[in-house]
Amino acid sequence: MRTFPRPRRPKGLPPNRTSIAMRHRLTEFNKRRKLDGKDQIHIGIGINSGS
Repeated sequence: MRTFPRPRRPKGLPPNRTSIAMRHRLTEFNKRRKLDGKDQIHIGIGINSGS
């Protein structure tokens, strides 16, 4: 689990950017796994805004 400090002024959405980056990295990782004949990994990402 990753937590982010509450910004004084919003500068974009760090959790959203992180989750998108994770999905891109996992896609690349799974491409290599597939070439090696291994099962792919599937994940779900949830973001809690605290509201």
